[in-house]
Amino acid sequence: LNLELKGGGKQDVVVRLSNLLGQEVFSEVHSGVDLMTLTIDLSGYGNGLYVLEVQSLKGCFTQQVMIQK
Repeated sequence: LNLELKGGGKQDVVVRLSNLLGQEVFSEVHSGVDLMTLTIDLSGYGNGLYVLEVQSLKGCFTQQVMIQK
């Protein structure tokens, strides 16, 4: 999974991936982000629906991610 994060100035960004039971399966915190590309290796996760959340001071973005192998 590739994410391109663009900010309007340097800010801290938290990226989380949770399963539908609400269990956090991936989490990273990046400090001072203005522009970055983040790659998350999903090969170790089982098939199913997950919730991706990207949070910063400017707001929160949530998207469902389907893994099918």
